Amino acid sequence: NEKPNLGIVIQRDVNTLPEKMDIYTFTESETLAFINNVTKQFMKKDDIITVDVVDMGSDGEGIGKVDGFPVFIKDAVTGDRAKVKIIKAKKNFAFGRLMELVQASQDRVEPRCREARRCGGCQIQCLDYAAQLKYKNDRVYNSLLRIGGIPAKQLDQGRLAASGRAHDTD
Repeated sequence: NEKPNLGIVIQRDVNTLPEKMDIYTFTESETLAFINNVTKQFMKKDDIITVDVVDMGSDGEGIGKVDGFPVFIKDAVTGDRAKVKIIKAKKNFAFGRLMELVQASQDRVEPRCREARRCGGCQIQCLDYAAQLKYKNDRVYNSLLRIGGIPAKQLDQGRLAASGRAHDTD
């Protein structure tokens, strides 16, 4: 039995005076459900949104977030700001197609293969080499941490030793 912990003001009309607004109090789980429903209502197939790409997924797709709602974007990379067309909206995430780069990431380069985007065989070819290495290194690190159960401290010591900076842990 949860206690109410959040009040949400719903303004149905932009011309509504504050004293005429509806105030609702929700429990934490009700709040999360409400936010997911509101986000879902605004995120529909064929919507076009502008989003900052903040991470990359396991298949090399960019991940942007709209009010905490993840959008997986093929051909986008961390640091891009892009116009994206939603091609599929699910309950907790959406898939989008890169329509236009508003601002390219500093790590973005022209792919060496002119068919890279259409083919899909080289998902991270539009990243410069140093960013590709960092992406791959982070993937291995996170897999060892999450799936392998290796403690972060041990992995970090291994990274430092490999870089020749093992004495930095002292």
